[in-house]
Amino acid sequence: MFEEIVGSSNALQRVLAQVPKVALTDSTGAHQRQLGRFESADGGTIFLDEVGELPVDTQIALLRVLQEKNYSARGE
Repeated sequence: MFEEIVGSSNALQRVLAQVPKVALTDSTGAHQRQLGRFESADGGTIFLDEVGELPVDTQIALLRVLQEKNYSARGE
């Protein structure tokens, strides 16, 4: 099942042995999509406080979202 994973350390073997045990569980909540803050505020208002204290890269991304009404985590 894990032919594409390269490695033979004891730690990796222990992890690979545990994967089938947890792979089918629904403990991460990743099976359903959750809305982000901007999506939740769509058509409404979002309060942005202390934007100047955010890192510059985050401020730039925030400005892009506000201008373009779109966001890509990959910087595209």
